[in-house]
Formats: sequence, structure tokens, C-alpha cells
Amino acid sequence: MSIIISAVECNKIFYIASDKRAIKSGVVSDDYQKIYEIRPCVFFAMTGVAEAGLHFLEEIRMLENAPLADIIAAIDVAFTPISTKLTIMIAGQNESNEFFIWQKNNMGEKKICDISDNNIGFSIASSNNIQQFASHFETLVHSGARVEEAIIKTIGYASRIDPSISQVYDMFKVGPNV
Repeated sequence: MSIIISAVECNKIFYIASDKRAIKSGVVSDDYQKIYEIRPCVFFAMTGVAEAGLHFLEEIRMLENAPLADIIAAIDVAFTPISTKLTIMIAGQNESNEFFIWQKNNMGEKKICDISDNNIGFSIASSNNIQQFASHFETLVHSGARVEEAIIKTIGYASRIDPSISQVYDMFKVGPNV
């Protein structure tokens, strides 16, 4: 199931987007929600087996009033390697108004993005072709595409390569004047 892209543009604007395709028992739907706001400006997103991802969303919801660092630490411990394909992402703006992107997959691999004033920090999660999608996104950004445009075009590109990814997407932005 799908693709999630999260990016922070020069420590000013945060984006999180996902396609909306879900396939269950051979039935394809392009209106499945994969991004959830767990508090203002903080998002949970998932790609892979939805039922497994929703389990972690429920765990996060039980901790939603805890400091964000405690939520991430608890989910990091709870999400041990499993055979079910799943990547979860917690990203947005923390209590100190700093942008962050934290991601972990079912093999235990974590990614914490480098966010600074002079770079575009990003993370892409998908069941397959992650490097290919990341290269496509980076090429678009380096060729002058706006980050939002690069995200939309990368989702479109991914949908042409992988039938489990839809061109239909959700996107959320956080930042001044957004």
C-alpha cells in the first residue's frame, strides 16, 4: 500500500502527503486516509498493511497529551521488527516549534531527517521502489521545482510505476502563511 512523502523546506514549511489507494481482497479504492493529525501540526502517516498501522495510531492516541519525544520513544519501543510490511511516520512541528520527521519500518530501520535553514529535509516511505522515488523527488527539486510541486509529481510518477499507488493524494502543510 502506497507512498508517503514528508519534507521540510529550509526549516520554514513542512509538507506531508500520501496517495489514497487501498487494496483489500482485490477491491481497489482511491479514498483511503493514510495521514492523521494527532495534535495541531503533528501527523501520523502509514504505508503498508493498514490494520497494523492503525494499531500504532491507537497507541499514539492514548499518549496524545504526552510530550512528543515521549510519544516517539514509546512507539519506537513498541514497533519491533515484524513480518508485516509497514512503515510509520510521525512528523510535523514539535512543542518548541521545530520541524521534525521520524520514520520507522517493519524491519526496524529508522530515519530521522536532518532539518536546517539551508536544506530540504525529506523522507519517503513506500512498500517498494523507495530509492527510485527519492531520486525522482531530488531530481525535481534540484531542477528548480517547488517542493510542493515535486511531491505531487513524485506521487504521480510512483503511481505510473506501482499499481498499489494512486495519483489521488492528500497533502497537509504547516508554516507561516500556509
